[in-house]
Amino acid sequence: MSNFREKFVPMIGGLYEVDLGFTKGDTDLLTHKSFIYVSTVYSNCHVKHNEERFYNYLNPEELITLVQTSSESTINETISSCPFLTKAISEMVVKVNGESILIGIFRPSAVTNVSRESLMGWVDNYSTAMGFIVPASKGLLKFIICNSDCKPSVIPVDIIISALIASKWDVFNQPQRRGDKINLHLCIDKRSAFDVRGFPFTRN
Repeated sequence: MSNFREKFVPMIGGLYEVDLGFTKGDTDLLTHKSFIYVSTVYSNCHVKHNEERFYNYLNPEELITLVQTSSESTINETISSCPFLTKAISEMVVKVNGESILIGIFRPSAVTNVSRESLMGWVDNYSTAMGFIVPASKGLLKFIICNSDCKPSVIPVDIIISALIASKWDVFNQPQRRGDKINLHLCIDKRSAFDVRGFPFTRN
């Protein structure tokens, strides 16, 4: 598609600004288009079998009240600071406040480098799974503490982007699905789960 860049409309905002810093024009655009919140399949890591549905979690308003009225020590004892918690809370925010727009939630597994499009092997950072895969493959990572019976699921970023576009299309074509019935899509590939026992430095 030669004019694919014309299909993208950038929206500049900020997480700490009122209404995310969106202008009225941005808000009107969101009203007529579908919107996808990109979460993670690990947002509900306390669940053994993750399904395409909501799980009961801490209410966002209760979390705000807790932070505003509690001491730092109480907060540290009550709330985990891991990113999976913030993803789970954000999903609840989408569920509670997303009635007025076409919105869905997309949960990919661990993201890795490009597999095919547009440049095979390309990656712009070494966070998440790449921070482990690259140094292990190069022989720079000599040991790691892990459960060798667990096989983490990873998926290339270009496949995730394609699935994300398909997810947005699906949300747009099912405008009746809101609130508890909001569209939730998992993006995982069990075939991509690698066995850490394949690396020479691992042992039980």
